[in-house]
Amino acid sequence: MTKPVTASKKPRKQHTPEFRQEALKLAERIGIAAAARELSLYESQLYTWRRKQQHQATSSERESEQAAEITRLKRQLAERDEELACDALQMAFWRRKRPDNVIVHTDRGGQYCSAVYQALLKRHNLRGGAAVTTTHARKASSTH
Repeated sequence: MTKPVTASKKPRKQHTPEFRQEALKLAERIGIAAAARELSLYESQLYTWRRKQQHQATSSERESEQAAEITRLKRQLAERDEELACDALQMAFWRRKRPDNVIVHTDRGGQYCSAVYQALLKRHNLRGGAAVTTTHARKASSTH
C-alpha cells in the first residue's frame, strides 16, 4: 500500500526572543486573541511563550532566594566554627594549667584567623602557628 502524496510542510518559523517579548507585551495590552490575529500567530504560541517567561521569572527568583539562603548558612557555619575553635582552645588552656611559651598549631582554617581567636591567643600569651601543607612539606624535603 502506498502513501498518498501530500503537500510539503511549511518550515517552522523561528521567532527571536525580542519578537517574543514584544508579542507578549502586545498581548498584555490588547489580549491574547487580538495579538495573535494581528501578528499572524496561534494563540497557543503566545500562551506557551507567556508560560515559559513566567517560569523563567520564578526560577530566577527562586535561585536568588536560594543563593541568599546559602550565603546566610555559610556565614552561620563559619561563626559556629569560630566558636568551636575558641571553646576548644579555652578548654585546652585550662586543662594544661596555663602553660608558658606555647605555640598553638592549627590547620589553615578561617576560624583560626578570626579576631576573636587571635585575641584569645594574645590574652593567654600563646603564639599561633599554622600547619604546613603537604605540598610545601614535599618541596622542602626534596630540596635538602
